[in-house]
Amino acid sequence: MRNPFSPHSEMGIGKRVCFLLVVFFVPLLLLQGFTFYRWSREAVEVEIRANLDLARTVAKTFESFINDVLHTQFALGLAATASPPPTPDSLKRILQGVEEKNPVLRSLTWSDPEGVELVSTNTAVKSPSIRVQVLVPRILSGEEYGVSDLHDSPNTGEKVFVIGRGIRDVDGRLQGIVSCVCNPERLDPVLAVQRSKDTAISLVDSKGIHVYRYPSNGHTPAGVDRLERQPIIRQALDGKETAAEARGPLGETRLAAFAPIRSIGWVAASSRARDEVIESTLHTLLPDMVLMLLVTLAAFGAAVILSRPISAAIHRLQDHAAALGQGQPGVFEIVLGPREIKSLSETFREMAEKVRSREKALLESEKNARLHVAEIEAIYRSAHVGLCIIDRDFRYVRVNERLAEMNGISVEENAGKTIREVVPDLADTAERLAERVFRTGEAILNIELSGTTGNRPGVERHFIQHWIPFKDDSGEVIGINVAVNEITDQKRMEEELRRSRDELEIRVEERTAELERKNQDLQELTFVASHDLSEPLRKIQTFASLLETKKANILDEESGIYVARMKESANRMQDLLEGLLKYLLVEIKGGEFKRTRLHNVVSEVVRDLEPMIRKVGARVEIRPLPVVVGDPGQLRQLFWNLITNSLKYRRRTALTEVKIGGEMEGGSFRITVEDNGIGFDEKYLEKIFLPFQRLHGKYEYSGIGIGLAICKKIVDRHRGTLIAKSDPGKGTTFIVTLPAPNRKANGEPKPSAP
Repeated sequence: MRNPFSPHSEMGIGKRVCFLLVVFFVPLLLLQGFTFYRWSREAVEVEIRANLDLARTVAKTFESFINDVLHTQFALGLAATASPPPTPDSLKRILQGVEEKNPVLRSLTWSDPEGVELVSTNTAVKSPSIRVQVLVPRILSGEEYGVSDLHDSPNTGEKVFVIGRGIRDVDGRLQGIVSCVCNPERLDPVLAVQRSKDTAISLVDSKGIHVYRYPSNGHTPAGVDRLERQPIIRQALDGKETAAEARGPLGETRLAAFAPIRSIGWVAASSRARDEVIESTLHTLLPDMVLMLLVTLAAFGAAVILSRPISAAIHRLQDHAAALGQGQPGVFEIVLGPREIKSLSETFREMAEKVRSREKALLESEKNARLHVAEIEAIYRSAHVGLCIIDRDFRYVRVNERLAEMNGISVEENAGKTIREVVPDLADTAERLAERVFRTGEAILNIELSGTTGNRPGVERHFIQHWIPFKDDSGEVIGINVAVNEITDQKRMEEELRRSRDELEIRVEERTAELERKNQDLQELTFVASHDLSEPLRKIQTFASLLETKKANILDEESGIYVARMKESANRMQDLLEGLLKYLLVEIKGGEFKRTRLHNVVSEVVRDLEPMIRKVGARVEIRPLPVVVGDPGQLRQLFWNLITNSLKYRRRTALTEVKIGGEMEGGSFRITVEDNGIGFDEKYLEKIFLPFQRLHGKYEYSGIGIGLAICKKIVDRHRGTLIAKSDPGKGTTFIVTLPAPNRKANGEPKPSAP
């Protein structure tokens, strides 16, 4: 194909302009198509992630609902096992009151440890077979609670599932079972969420049976096997989050995500029709595509219309040039057309008068004129700010696309109109600026204007403008070059930032005041625990001792037992108060942080525990330990508690060994206290660090269950972590992680706030 811009090309100006437009707009149209494809693909990916987030939210919400029901069942169990126990009628009224407050519950039942029903609120929907066959064996095996899969109610035929919880005494003996029948069709107030017109959420039980869907569409009733239609659910039932395209109940393709509810083995799902996502993207891009097509057609039409008079004018100038070249200047007439054509025509007329003497100057002037026009065109096309030229009548002589977009009308509509006709809300200020520039001849830079424009009525917009005079050879101002940059978004962000900063300051002040108030309450509680509560206990202990010593001869055997129990309970209460006080004083009476050699601290603790170590026949090994920054007194208490814990919970059939060591791990120190004691089941990991929580009876091992809670509190104050790893019958390892000293800061880390 011949190059249309080659000097040897015979293509006319009209065809050349059309060819330029083809070269310019075809890539834009292709880019528009690619944009639609990319947006569609990104929209699908975003929708899948959104569905996965929604499925996780539904899973957490349903787990929260299960936990709320379990908490309620625990409270009902306490009421049922209270001393004296309530009558069946009283207990039934309590169960009915709970059932009325929770619309999902259809029946509440209190059963004995073998699952035999004692009290029930709604015998029509109760499910004794599920309770006896599913829940009772699981609870008798040691599980705290159980949730059944979906099944049919034997009396009403409703689709229901059962939640049951065992109630145990302080020694772990099962006292009874609280169970409730739940109707999944009533879960809307708990789980319903409407993200778009075709977004659905659902629940699937551990067998893949459909339990619940919102919104209900009538095509997937409860009890349908979802695994047959959507095998991908099997991965979610195995504990893995999954997201992919799946087949819907009507055969449509849906973007689905599945999140496991690990605590009960169910699955939460969220999906949306793929066609709806693509349709949303199409609606977003359709105006741009139509606009692009219209602009392309308009550009081609304008090129054809504008090229004809330009071609005619150029042909006439060509005839004049040919005559001039033949030495026949003749009489030149002004050729009508654009300003550049008129200027060129005038130049030819002057050249006809001075052909020989001015030929070289004319050629140079023509070259400069073309370069200047090209530079202006390039600047106007590529500028990211609005540009225009205004004459003395405040009319737009020239406007680029960016400014036309700001004004809300096309470039053609701007041309020849006054400022007041285009942007009346800004006209008063703009005209004063223009008058000043025409009067003084001096530029006005960085002036801010605010007002509304036609394309965004009612919205105040902000602009930074530069008004630069355009002068002729004599120095007279004949026009003004105006550069405009919109800063509306910047202004909005500055205002939002200011409001956010003010709100943050208010929240910080409120939080600081709240922390101070809580700290004061904690100190008052500590005083009560150490003085006001301890004083009556000391009196009880004293009087009990007096009864044992001075009144022993008048007390019968049963009274003596009662006095001994009273004294034992008072002593235990005293131990609890002292443990609570130690726990609270970790934050209140903590010492100053300083560099501390842990090896010295641990060695001192082992020396102090030497009598106990010899008594139990244990061997304690201290490996190299780091230097940390912390409270020496609390660090000593930390390792005292951990080592005595290892000595206490030892195996009677093996030599007790305790190993303490430390190493650098990343930016922290990792210190371990390892023993070969009795160990424990790791399902109790969270429980052992709570105050007054024990895994053994009070007569098996001494103590009140506060030692490890104090250790956790001390480590938290040092901004560290405390975890445990254990194997029943093999031993336990406590892992303390403390931050390493920051040498560059030449200081010490501050203790954590209470």
